[in-house]
This record gives sequence, structure tokens and C-alpha cells, in this order.
Amino acid sequence: MALDDTFADWNCHGAGLHASPPGARLGVHLDSDHHPLTGWQRACNAILFVNSCWRPDRGGELELWNADGTECVQRIAPRFNRLVLFEPSDVAFHAVAQNRGPETRKTLATFYWRLSAETGRRPRAQFCNTAAGG
Repeated sequence: MALDDTFADWNCHGAGLHASPPGARLGVHLDSDHHPLTGWQRACNAILFVNSCWRPDRGGELELWNADGTECVQRIAPRFNRLVLFEPSDVAFHAVAQNRGPETRKTLATFYWRLSAETGRRPRAQFCNTAAGG
């Protein structure tokens, strides 16, 4: 993933503090591929886990799914100060496992963009229609 021509959106469109209260989950989805106001192409997601005492039995893992969104291939535990970067492509399906803990799971997210002449297809996240993704 080359990031030489990318820049952050300091207005944090869709980014910022993301909070998952107890019982919450986020189904399998693809992120938007472009900024709906500027047309910028999304180039990279940066997610920082910020709960300082999160235990593994509380769930809330970031799940990375296969290219057609039918199978989880990796779970990333929400350990304090862990930074996850990934390219939000047309096959970058991901989800957040259910928060089974008593407190809200929190992340700080920022997105990096690039100028592009291409027209985006997803101005919003696109959720899968699977049992796991709901």
C-alpha cells in the first residue's frame, strides 16, 4: 500500500471516536470508497484501540473477512494502543465482533484520502447480506 500521495481529512468525515456499547457489534461490510462531499478516494483506514484494560473475553475484535465477505479470516484483539492500518478496497470486508464486556469499546479512527479522477461507487458503507454480517 503506497501512501505517498495521501492526506488526512482533518474534518474527520466518518472518522473520530467510534464507540461500541455493551452488546453492540458491527456487521460485515465494505467502507465507502470515496468522500461524498469532495470526491476524494479513500486510501487507508487507521484504527487505534484506546480502552486501557480491555480483556480478551469481552470480544470486540476487529474481524477481517475474505474477498467475498463470507468467512472471517483474522481477528484482531482490541489491545490498548494497538494501531491497525488497512486499505479499504473492493474486497476489504471487515466487521467488529460483539462487545461482551460491561463497558463501551472505543477506537479512534482516521481515514487517509487521495485525489482521483475515478468516480467512486460507494459513498456509504455497504453491508453484506449474510447471517454473520446482518
